Amino acid sequence: MRSSIPPLGFLVGSVLLSATWLALQPPPPAPSAAAFGTARSAPRPRVERKTIELGPEILRRYVGSYRLDAGPDVAIELDGGRLFAQAEGTPRYELRATTETEFYLPELDADLEFDVDAAGRAAGFEARLPTATLTAKRAR
Repeated sequence: MRSSIPPLGFLVGSVLLSATWLALQPPPPAPSAAAFGTARSAPRPRVERKTIELGPEILRRYVGSYRLDAGPDVAIELDGGRLFAQAEGTPRYELRATTETEFYLPELDADLEFDVDAAGRAAGFEARLPTATLTAKRAR
């Protein structure tokens, strides 16, 4: 003779059995960076750069607004004989000169190099951050 199992009892029993089986299984291994096609390197150590003093006549050539290729405008300002960079909605960062056209932003551990045209005016810049390289052209 065939015994019949009520459908609700069968459903509850199946769920309990499945939950118990899943609870006893070891967790799957975490995916490695190689599984995504890119290996993450260790963060580069922060190295302080040797900075130099530049006169206001040199620093003035960099003052202006620059349009990032993939983002907002960045304002470069001269304040108290020092250059600062600020994008909308971000803090203001000081640019410390390492050469006449290259600057270091210690708060971001970034290097910024201006492209200077034949007239001596900055046409744009390239910023090398630990996570990306950004380029910008002078907007005004």
